[in-house]
Amino acid sequence: MCLGAEIGMFILGVYWLVVGKAKVGKTQQLVGLHVRMMGFILLLALPLALALGFLIGVLAGMDVLPRSILDYAFVGDAVSIVMVFVIVMVYYYAVKGQATDVNGAK
Repeated sequence: MCLGAEIGMFILGVYWLVVGKAKVGKTQQLVGLHVRMMGFILLLALPLALALGFLIGVLAGMDVLPRSILDYAFVGDAVSIVMVFVIVMVYYYAVKGQATDVNGAK
C-alpha cells in the first residue's frame, strides 16, 4: 500500500512538473510555478523512502540499530504527511484565487 502510494505520487509529481497544470475540481485548474513546486515535492517521496529504507537496512545489518524493523515503520507516516501537505497546498492556492477556470477565465 505504501509503495503504491509512493509510485502514484511519483507519477503525479512527474506529470505536474512537466505539464505545470493541476485540475482542482471540475471547473478550476492551477497553472504555473506553484504546481511545479508541488510536483517536485511529490517526486521526493519515493527516493527519500527508498534511501531511508536502505539506510535502515544497512544500519540494522551492522548492528547499529536493533533488528526490530517495526520500530522504524514511520516511512508510511512520512508518505502520508507529504500527501496531506500537497493536498493542503493545492486547495490553499485554489481558495486564494490563483486557480483559473478550465476555459481560461480567472
